[in-house]
Amino acid sequence: MLVRLATVRRKLGATTPGKILGQMIVVSALAGLLAVGSVLVGLAAASSANSIQNNHAALIVSARTVQTELARANAAAAATLLDGSDDWDVQRNDYDEALRAGAQALESAIAAAPDDDEALHEQLAVLTAAVPRYTGLIEAARANNRQGFPAGAAYLDEATALLETEIFPLTDSLANQAATSYRSEYDRHQGPISVAVGLLIMATLMLLWYLLRTQIWMARWFRRTVNPAVLATTVVVAGALLVNILLFVSSWAGLKEAREEGYDVLRQYLDIRTNSLAARADESRFLIARGAGESFEITFRQRADLVESALASEGPEAATSVSQWNEYRTHHERVVALARQGEHSTAVDEASDAGRRFVAFDEQIQELAANRRLHLEDQTASVANNWRLLSLIGPILAVIAAALALWGLQQRRAEYR
Repeated sequence: MLVRLATVRRKLGATTPGKILGQMIVVSALAGLLAVGSVLVGLAAASSANSIQNNHAALIVSARTVQTELARANAAAAATLLDGSDDWDVQRNDYDEALRAGAQALESAIAAAPDDDEALHEQLAVLTAAVPRYTGLIEAARANNRQGFPAGAAYLDEATALLETEIFPLTDSLANQAATSYRSEYDRHQGPISVAVGLLIMATLMLLWYLLRTQIWMARWFRRTVNPAVLATTVVVAGALLVNILLFVSSWAGLKEAREEGYDVLRQYLDIRTNSLAARADESRFLIARGAGESFEITFRQRADLVESALASEGPEAATSVSQWNEYRTHHERVVALARQGEHSTAVDEASDAGRRFVAFDEQIQELAANRRLHLEDQTASVANNWRLLSLIGPILAVIAAALALWGLQQRRAEYR
């Protein structure tokens, strides 16, 4: 085979028409390589970007949202038991809405989980079964509270323990597994796929170099300054090179921004919500315990410190949230002081005022989280679209370049007939 190839090469190089035919073959081969490479690299990179968004990031966000919404439900349930009213009113509506949002997030997590990951689906099944157990305990707490039985607080404690010892660890595990997969897919996109794009750029440079070499040869051999068709081919290939570089740089930067400015910050805000809502529930449980709830105040302070530390790391964007949290914290300190002085009913009234401050804070955090989630989705979708564009533009430019080059070379070759 090698001997035959060598023979063909000698025959092609023996005459000028043969040399031109050889150049036509080389240009066609390189253009075909670019066309196929653009399609393969573009589709693979677009698939990777979609996987980051629709599977890994979606599962992380959904798992964290389940945790956050259940923390919200628990805070509403605790506030209701503290009030002692038979009518749940606003708190009951908030509780129901939190459960609906949590159920939707759980469905999204199940949809985002890879079909072939049986262990992940088993964890999701355990989580799905645990949520009704939690709601059952809350309903038992409500029923006892309505009848004035002290067992209502015990059921609330049991429901909270279920969240903190079973449900939240499950959501943490799911989110952490998805985060590992996210980092792996991100590294694959920034690693092997970047290498593939680099090879595609090198192939484009090779074609560009060969076209320039061919033009120099023709200028010397045919005593003509330029071949318009081959020159146009060179311009098209240079354009393809520029497109490859721009799409690569734009996509690399976009995916990096999606991770640092979207995904990382979104997770932070979701964690802030979970900790702040759990702290809010601790405040209610501190008052429900009527003098025996100092352990709840300790956990409140621990969670509040986490919230404040996380808010401080977000800088100017979270300035309003910091102010709102500080207002809530000030009212909370009054609640604790009044309760310790034995003024329970006044402390409950103060807690109601603190709750209004907390709602304003929580709504602001939700808005910040929603903005970051939108930023993550937009950036990742933009990256995927860039790579799809490469899979479309690359082959088109390669075909145009090949057609122009073959036309120009064939003109020179026809002069020998």
